[in-house]
Amino acid sequence: MRNLLSVLVVFLGVNFSLAACGWSPILNHTDPVRTLQAPNQSAITVPGESDGGLDCDFYFKTQNLCASLAWLKKPNSDEAGSFKLYFWDKNQGTAQQPVFLNPDGQVLVKLFMPSMGHGSSPVSVTQAQTASGDPFEGVFDVKNVFFVMPGAWEIRILFKATNGQLSDQASFPYQAN
Repeated sequence: MRNLLSVLVVFLGVNFSLAACGWSPILNHTDPVRTLQAPNQSAITVPGESDGGLDCDFYFKTQNLCASLAWLKKPNSDEAGSFKLYFWDKNQGTAQQPVFLNPDGQVLVKLFMPSMGHGSSPVSVTQAQTASGDPFEGVFDVKNVFFVMPGAWEIRILFKATNGQLSDQASFPYQAN
């Protein structure tokens, strides 16, 4: 009887935890993808809403920048994923022609699981390049995205100033399967 009760408690605890993870706007993202032409640069693909606007998934108050991510490959239990990260000035440009800008300082991406108090393996963040090999202003490639276990995670975007201090950060929920 005692073993049956232990099994029941574990079973209910696991099911409750899984049900509490909730809906992820990234995993269930149904917005269309549009191709935009940045001034004097080659076309890129960015996420958009059905009304033609861009999602400000991340907002950085100190620099008044928005950022959005677009999955190139979602991670799974066997393979790491990758995404593009786009930064733009919230008050300049239009939804169809945002003004892409590099943030001040180094761009870092951290994967963190709040319920367990740990992160995942380090990811790689590099400046995207145009077809001619020039840096693509405001666009970054993020690779080696791997979640070490299923559950509710945060994708944290951080800016590190030249003095090594954290200057701004924002996070976005992600449900890893």
